[in-house]
Amino acid sequence: MALFAGEEKEFYTQKIVYNIVTMKNDNNIKILWLSDIHFSEKYSAISANEDFKNYFEQFRIKVDREHTAESPIEYVFLTGDLAQAGTKEDYALFWSMFLKPLLDIFISKKPLPFPKVITIPGNHDVKWSSADFLNDYLDHVDPILNPDKFSRSEYLKSKATDFKHLFQDYQDFIKIEVKSQDGGKYKDFFDFTGNPEIFISTSYSDTRLYGYIVDKKRKAIFVLFNTAWFSLGDKFNDLFASEIITADEFSNIKSGNISYLKDYINKGILKKKDYITEFSNQITGVNIFDCNDLYKELDEYQDFLVVSCMHHPLNWLDWDEYNSYEMDNTETNAYKLRTLLGKSDIVLSGHEHIPLIFSPELIFKNTVHLKSGCFLFDNQHSNLSLSHSWFTILNIDSDRGLLSQKKYFYVNTSTEQNWKNTEPEDIVLSKKNDRYILRKSRKESILSQLSTCKEDKLFHYINHRFAHSVQPTGLMKIATPADIPFFVYTTTPVESGEYYFVSQSDNFYTSINNDRFFEYIDSLVHNSKNKPKIIRIIVLDLFVDSPVKSEYEATNLMRYQVLQRILKRADNLFDVVRHNFFMRFEQSGPNLPAQVDNFRKFHDLCFVNHVIPYWIFEKYWS
Repeated sequence: MALFAGEEKEFYTQKIVYNIVTMKNDNNIKILWLSDIHFSEKYSAISANEDFKNYFEQFRIKVDREHTAESPIEYVFLTGDLAQAGTKEDYALFWSMFLKPLLDIFISKKPLPFPKVITIPGNHDVKWSSADFLNDYLDHVDPILNPDKFSRSEYLKSKATDFKHLFQDYQDFIKIEVKSQDGGKYKDFFDFTGNPEIFISTSYSDTRLYGYIVDKKRKAIFVLFNTAWFSLGDKFNDLFASEIITADEFSNIKSGNISYLKDYINKGILKKKDYITEFSNQITGVNIFDCNDLYKELDEYQDFLVVSCMHHPLNWLDWDEYNSYEMDNTETNAYKLRTLLGKSDIVLSGHEHIPLIFSPELIFKNTVHLKSGCFLFDNQHSNLSLSHSWFTILNIDSDRGLLSQKKYFYVNTSTEQNWKNTEPEDIVLSKKNDRYILRKSRKESILSQLSTCKEDKLFHYINHRFAHSVQPTGLMKIATPADIPFFVYTTTPVESGEYYFVSQSDNFYTSINNDRFFEYIDSLVHNSKNKPKIIRIIVLDLFVDSPVKSEYEATNLMRYQVLQRILKRADNLFDVVRHNFFMRFEQSGPNLPAQVDNFRKFHDLCFVNHVIPYWIFEKYWS
């Protein structure tokens, strides 16, 4: 509608922001989540088995159908136990039979962007044959022979380098081999560097064992724990026997010398092994985690979705890992882990191979804990067993605080072998309360991004936000005089007549409520081949002429309460600018016919005011 003096005005600003809040896919993250795949080099023997092949082929068909232009998969989470025994041979077959064909689906659907693959290790990804500290390890974890033992977390900290060697084949596979396959064809799935929208912590970049990732575009933080430090792995027993039991001792045991076996047990050697179990003895390694850096990110981006991933659920962790009689002591593992999980909206775990019927649970009052099923049970080469397997598609709307979980389960009967899905289960993320503080460093980052308008980001925003009579194919920047406080763009094709004025500076409405701005509009109407029909003024909320915006940096108001007050002020200021612009044609004077003729040129010109909240701006411009 034309907006000029005397007409009733539609509240464009309020309407646009309402759409920002309620738009279905405005900040939706779609994740393909699998855990406990247990791929073994021995599966090469059954690679031609029709049932085994069908299992993976049908899986890929489901993934292909989930990955659409309207709802693309943006992340693939693999939360541990990628391999059976953590060997190079296991990972090589895992790549050729499973992961490569899966990634080829995404490649075939270009130009859709590739999802990022995030992995953490599980107990089956441990390779104890890489350890040269087994005896020392056993001495320090045994409570019978060594009452003054290190705690597990302290021992990990003292031997961190040694422990990392337990995952050497896993690390080589994720960090090196997958990126070099087919001349780097798959590198973009695993490489987070060079992308300004994603920050990856040094620890995760270096090890792929633990750390965190900040995705500014999707407004999400992924916290990644390794809970398999003290896992025995698939080959531990063999190594234990070869390292601890001498040849003569092993011969006596193997021959059935019961008296010798009892003596052996009395020595505490087997008791030592029995004590080294996984249940209730795992740790997250939070004491070697870069917690302080992560705390800063969580404080800076309080409104971001936080998803924590760990292979073992909490009940598999050492009691001291998340319980303490000194919960106020910020140096305890319990304080650190509870802080990180308490700030998480969602925790994802695997390992337990739970049945399909299990529902989400709440931990630490408001954190949603989802447990994964087993994608592929181990030892398929000796006993092909595909029933009870399942995986998950997660859709997370972080703006609304909604999580949708769709489970795919495998039906393996005499008449049907296929994946089917449950109805999506919707879960409210109750931690989202909208009381967020805009930190100074984040504000400065936002303002610096706007100092140079990025055409591709603006074009994406325009296409996503506005309805168009003529679908734009691109943006064309218009040169402006130095004293014009905004960037000017028009869409192509030029017949659309849409112009975009993007604010560059604070107190924006005051800076355009003057003759200089009006003259610039006049020049566009009179001299431009592409005469404007709609002028959309796009203003960052931090540039609105109002002291209210400083309340974003306070603690007592909800963010949308502050925004509504800014919108009211912006709407009033916009009215004043629009009114003053058209009032020029209503002033009496000797050249009234000329004024009327001049006015007709502006009769159909429409001004529309758009205020962008800073958190929406980050999504498109970061």
